[in-house]
Amino acid sequence: MNWRYDHREFLPPNLVQFNGKTYIVPGWRRVAKDTRLSNIRHVKPQISEVPVPTSKYKTIYYPESGKYHCSCMGYWRSKGNCKHVKALKLENNGK
Repeated sequence: MNWRYDHREFLPPNLVQFNGKTYIVPGWRRVAKDTRLSNIRHVKPQISEVPVPTSKYKTIYYPESGKYHCSCMGYWRSKGNCKHVKALKLENNGK
């Protein structure tokens, strides 16, 4: 066979047979039944610059308990010591 399929996904192509039909995955593109991986050309999409998020996280210091809290996901991953909390601690210690 001399045909080629262009696969324009980040992940490399693979072939799956399901209910007697052949698909290129990821993407589940239906192709001819006798398609082989050698018939598929992997064309990686260009990665564009991802804009930096402009949203701010809410970081709070509770002076009565001496505790800090931040709304970012890193707060939970770092067990309460994310970079936002660290910055606020430095700011509070400098005063």
